[in-house]
Amino acid sequence: VKILDNAEVPKERQSPSYTKAAAAGAAAGIFLSALIVIRLSTRRKKMRSKKDLNETGYPVLGRFKLQGGSDQNRTEYMNLKTNIMYSLPGKHCKKIVFTSSSPDENKSVVVMSLSRALVDEGYKVLMTDFDLRNPNLTEMLKMKDRKGVTEVLIGASDAEEAIRHYSERMNALPGGTLSMNPLNLLKSGGIETMLEQIENDYEYILMDASSFAYPEDILELCRYADGVVFTVKRKTAWKQDVESALEMMKTNNVTVLGMVGIE
Repeated sequence: VKILDNAEVPKERQSPSYTKAAAAGAAAGIFLSALIVIRLSTRRKKMRSKKDLNETGYPVLGRFKLQGGSDQNRTEYMNLKTNIMYSLPGKHCKKIVFTSSSPDENKSVVVMSLSRALVDEGYKVLMTDFDLRNPNLTEMLKMKDRKGVTEVLIGASDAEEAIRHYSERMNALPGGTLSMNPLNLLKSGGIETMLEQIENDYEYILMDASSFAYPEDILELCRYADGVVFTVKRKTAWKQDVESALEMMKTNNVTVLGMVGIE
């Protein structure tokens, strides 16, 4: 046997290369993270600007700053009042529903402020809280323990008895007792009867409704309204949710008067 070369122990590891493997793993992780971020950003976007409101395809009736000065917002609400009055040419838009894509988009604030603007113009207004799941307007009016919409719809009270005087030419119908099944209550047929009793006493009836977290509630209430005002809070509302709610109303032949932006 003839030995050609003596065996030598390698001075460096040839395979696997931990450095290369770590670098490849890090690169793959960065790529996957970037891909996830891109997919999420294209799928879920917040409503951030007037451009986003315009892209809904509906008129922008007004934009308000919650921290804005009272004089500034007063002017904006007067403009909102005018825009609503002329939103349906040839028709008086009397019974108006206010909703949003999600809770906490300040629709109750819009209802109360618009009511004041209408009263300042000499109109008689009724604010009603039809958000039977989260009656924010009732709490704002400090009428939490009063009879309201629930009692009227179940026949435990007349509408005239449940309506409360709030200020000159402005009355309010609070939500009343919280219902275990608001949708069944709204579908009971009592809304039509209630409106027949009171609508001749007012020039505007503003109906604060639940958000589209409960779409069936909204669509049922909209059957009795002349139109809907959709509020959108900047950096709170998801664009996809707004589009979905508007499409749902369009499919169900609901008249959307326009959008109100809240900042």
